[in-house]
Amino acid sequence: MSGKMRRPTERRRKLSMSDRATSHFQIGWRLFKARAKYTQLGALFVIAFLLNAAGAAILGLGLVISFPVSLLAIAGFYRSLQRATA
Repeated sequence: MSGKMRRPTERRRKLSMSDRATSHFQIGWRLFKARAKYTQLGALFVIAFLLNAAGAAILGLGLVISFPVSLLAIAGFYRSLQRATA
C-alpha cells in the first residue's frame, strides 16, 4: 500500500442532491438580495399566478401554454439578476 491511510473522519464528503439544491437556492437568494427587486418579483409572481389561473379555468388546456410562459418569465427575471451582478 502506498500513501497514508485515511481515517474515517477524513473521508471526502460527497454532495447529495439536497446539498446542491440548497446551494443553488442560496446563490439565487444572494443575487436577489444584491439587486433588491422585491416589488418586481412580487408583481411577476402575481401575474404568473393569474395567467396560470386563467389557463386552468379553460378546463386545464390553457395551462399547456400559460405554465411554460410563466416559467420562461421567471427564468428571464433570474437571468436579468445574473447579468446585473456580473
